[in-house]
Amino acid sequence: MRLDYDRIAEGYDAQPYRNKSADPDLAEFLRARPDLGLKGPSVLDAGCGTGNQLVANRPCWPHARFAGLDPFRGMLRSALSKSRDIAWIRGDGADLPFHSATFDFAINQFSFHHVMRKRRMLGEIRRVLRPGGRFVMSNIDPWAMADSPLYAYFPEALEADRRDFMKPAAIEEGLREAGFPDVVSSSARLPVVQTLRQFAGAVRERASCSQLLTISDEAYQAGLRRLGGDLSRPGGAEGKLESAVVLIRIRADAR
Repeated sequence: MRLDYDRIAEGYDAQPYRNKSADPDLAEFLRARPDLGLKGPSVLDAGCGTGNQLVANRPCWPHARFAGLDPFRGMLRSALSKSRDIAWIRGDGADLPFHSATFDFAINQFSFHHVMRKRRMLGEIRRVLRPGGRFVMSNIDPWAMADSPLYAYFPEALEADRRDFMKPAAIEEGLREAGFPDVVSSSARLPVVQTLRQFAGAVRERASCSQLLTISDEAYQAGLRRLGGDLSRPGGAEGKLESAVVLIRIRADAR
């Protein structure tokens, strides 16, 4: 595994960006599928973590059948504490423990890079979707974020991310090979402006950033030393860092 989330499960939800609102992709899908309104859709979150997305969805679609799958017991314990009417299942996204054609809608949010057998997982997602179903993947795109200060101070994190993240075009290809004829992708570049002091405060909370947990302690400490040197320069702490987070969204429809 890229990272053992059982080690950090207890504090995983401490950052405000872990909060979720109702999934707009599910809402869009259901608007186009009124036939699912009466019986309620079956929805899978493959790589659900602590379950925040499905928990946010539940009040909006009370008749839906939700299942969250994750390989880490600690994450699922946290999910279970939030909702007991969602099926929380420990399993591997590359070997989904479900019958074929079980779900109408599936998501994978910001976790595909943790999957070792990525192309196999894409095939498994297709297998468990019903005809007319939809899969939506969301993630960052490190290949388009080389200007990130995280990578400037911790270059080993960029090496790890480029090893573990598939390029968006490769994911699209993998989805088509898995049997999704209709694949649409988009990206959004979100500007980030912060001071060096703010950035330093964030990366010193190492457990809040999975990218910093994937590198060695030596590489992490070397990055902190580089950062400390720049902070000690006159005016360095208030120097502006301008970068961007690039988000990708890939939608694949099954026939």
